[in-house]
Amino acid sequence: VDSLVVSGPQGDQVFSLKGAEQPYRIFVEQMLEGAVTLAEDGTILYCNRRFSEMMQSRLEKVIGAHIQSFLGEEDHNELAAILANPAARKMRFRLAAADGTVIPAQMSFSQLPMEDGVKAICVVVTDLTEQEERRELATALQNLREAQTLLERRNEELVAARSEAEAANEAKDKFLAALSHELRTPRTPVLLTISEIEDDNSLSAQTRKDLTIVR
Repeated sequence: VDSLVVSGPQGDQVFSLKGAEQPYRIFVEQMLEGAVTLAEDGTILYCNRRFSEMMQSRLEKVIGAHIQSFLGEEDHNELAAILANPAARKMRFRLAAADGTVIPAQMSFSQLPMEDGVKAICVVVTDLTEQEERRELATALQNLREAQTLLERRNEELVAARSEAEAANEAKDKFLAALSHELRTPRTPVLLTISEIEDDNSLSAQTRKDLTIVR
């Protein structure tokens, strides 16, 4: 019964009946998640507008189709297992929209008893695209921070290595300066002594040759 016609002093009045399920219907149609009712074989008996929008397809094309047609081949076996034993569970699948877009989604399955003993499966579909994008962004930011930390560490190592090289170069200069001074100090009297000895005319040719070598 959808409505009643009531005759009274004001004439016939039509009263429409509102079922107790109407608020729930409105809720399901307005919810941000996709809502799907499946037959036992996986045929879509009903879906809300949100699910059809996710699949980028009209309602009349979605209803009557098999839910498997919206999943990638890699998920078909898992779906078949769920349809065979539709106990309450949550699974992640990758849905394929009409334009080829792949949508990561969480699908919550539960058995839905209906009239005349007919069994159906209720599915709530949550789009995880934004969640995965945030996760990927967080991962990228973490990688960037790690790379920045590594770069800073490498820069510190380079600065330290440069300081060590400059210190070593300075030490080398000091060493060479000291060595030059220390060699020059004893060399001068040696050269003077050789010059004095060379002035001796009584020296043999071999001795003069030896002195030249010493000089």
